[in-house]
Amino acid sequence: MNFLDIDDRINFKTIKLKVGEEYETAWKEIITIVSWKINQILTNNELKTFESSLFYKWNKFKAVEDSIFTVVGISDEINHNNVDVEEDFWDFCRKNWTSVYEAYWVLEGTDLYKSDVIDYEFNWVKYKSNYWFCWKNVDCWMHNEHEFVEIHTSILWDGRMEKFKENDEFTLLEQVNMRPWLSHRPFNKIWEFDKGWNPIYPYHRWKWNEKWDIWLVIEKY
Repeated sequence: MNFLDIDDRINFKTIKLKVGEEYETAWKEIITIVSWKINQILTNNELKTFESSLFYKWNKFKAVEDSIFTVVGISDEINHNNVDVEEDFWDFCRKNWTSVYEAYWVLEGTDLYKSDVIDYEFNWVKYKSNYWFCWKNVDCWMHNEHEFVEIHTSILWDGRMEKFKENDEFTLLEQVNMRPWLSHRPFNKIWEFDKGWNPIYPYHRWKWNEKWDIWLVIEKY
């Protein structure tokens, strides 16, 4: 099990369950399935790979198959409809995380930050996860090169994922509004790889919507 906290109010962990094992939620948790599927016992609904939702206390899940999922715990003081702590989060991320300029030498002076990365493994497949934070009106860098398949889970507020035909604003193909607690389907071309066996991606990016955003990235290698 791995942990990654944001100012003690948003925390991250990974859970692995053998088939038949159970997990019970704490007060308020965003669950994103990384691989295979689990069953919500009370409703008998299944969550499958790359599906996510917000669940409250008393939910129990049972692994339909050997499965791994991420859990983001949200402090009860955080009400998504009235987040009055944005300056606190901004200050925390600037002080404790790495700016995109420091990491990649792009977007100098932009309020875009990434947290430490957590590595984990499941069924001989490697995964990495980390948080990102961007301030209002931030364009999070159009790109199309990846060594991994990625998905994003929206944690607070509502950015959007955009897909493009070319490296050009005017070639927009798809826009996914990343409402809180939801993930999107992968943007890569399924079962297609380049000569280095990297997944083939169209140009894409995360972009601000109306407010600052915090989201979780899950990378599959």
